[in-house]
Amino acid sequence: MIVSKSDLRKTGIDKLKSYFEDPKLVKAIETKFDNISGKTGRYFVPKTLFQKRSHRKNRALIPYEHVVKNKITYSMLKEFSNGVAVEFVNNEFFDEFNKPEDKQSELFKILKTKLGSDETVSAIIDIRSTGSSSSEIQRTALENLTNFLNLKNLTLNEVLIKRKDYIKNRQRGVGSGNEKWQGFVYYNISGGRHDVIDSHVEAGIPSNRVQLFNPSVEFANEDTSLDITLVLIYFAFYSVQKEKRDEDWDDVIESFKEYFKQKKYNGISLFDYVSNHICLNLEEGLLIDPIQVEPIYIEDFTIQSREENSLDITHQTSVKKAVYVYDSDNDTILSSAHPTNLFWSKHLSNMMQQDFSLDEYFDRQREILKKWDEYGISSKKHEL
Repeated sequence: MIVSKSDLRKTGIDKLKSYFEDPKLVKAIETKFDNISGKTGRYFVPKTLFQKRSHRKNRALIPYEHVVKNKITYSMLKEFSNGVAVEFVNNEFFDEFNKPEDKQSELFKILKTKLGSDETVSAIIDIRSTGSSSSEIQRTALENLTNFLNLKNLTLNEVLIKRKDYIKNRQRGVGSGNEKWQGFVYYNISGGRHDVIDSHVEAGIPSNRVQLFNPSVEFANEDTSLDITLVLIYFAFYSVQKEKRDEDWDDVIESFKEYFKQKKYNGISLFDYVSNHICLNLEEGLLIDPIQVEPIYIEDFTIQSREENSLDITHQTSVKKAVYVYDSDNDTILSSAHPTNLFWSKHLSNMMQQDFSLDEYFDRQREILKKWDEYGISSKKHEL
């Protein structure tokens, strides 16, 4: 019998906790798996605008560059179920806005009317550094913003992004919905000159009123988030030493398999994904870190510091590639945070993989090894 996904999640985590007696380790397991979807990294979101420790299903910020690159339509943007704001960085908005109407993209024609909107899809203008040491682009963008506001008879204070007054001090229930914030402008200009210009510092708006967005590359709706957790719980079951596996372990595994066989993402069943993933196929019945080719043990999930052997959620295709697809199986948009793109690796492995996909990483290491052989670099120590 197939149980509900929520019950399956609880059963799985309870079983993993049962391998520990120390309450601190039990709590560490619970926290590890709660955090799978309970919080996100910051990635492309400016530090000031990032809402910390917020569920991945919550309000997201997606760079306009990502929208264009992935050919995301307005209807696809509406699949960000708890709200999304399209982020126009520096002159992106003005470059498009200053074109004749018939030269503007159909999507931009919609988005330019959504600045600070309370609807599911909103838009903001964000002026900030994008890596260059010069601030000239940002200062030009600020001039363009000033001209745009004058054209619309708006003052800067009217358009600064912040929580609405009625929830400005609330601790809960503020992470979803575009109706809970107002404005459409944030800027932080530094570099090139010694002075730093920050819109919200100058206006005296405290940082906790501006922490509003999750990164779109970490978005998953509630249903997808739960499936992510189930996949990672399933992988973790194979970190349990074989001699500790009992009949109950077998029963839970079968319950997961039964559910996975009838759930697909983008045409791939979760059963096929977990069954064929390299981390479960290097040694039969064992969870192996494919980067360092080392076993992962259940005890590793209790490591709470960021040491080399602590465990990270790792992506087959890197978050930094900013890939989004529409999944017709589930009628949702998938970011890099989806159930058939994630697995466990050790923290050091995650750092080694960098922004490579898993296949790209393997290919790169083969290239390096070939060069070592060509140059006669041996395994002998070469330290001076």
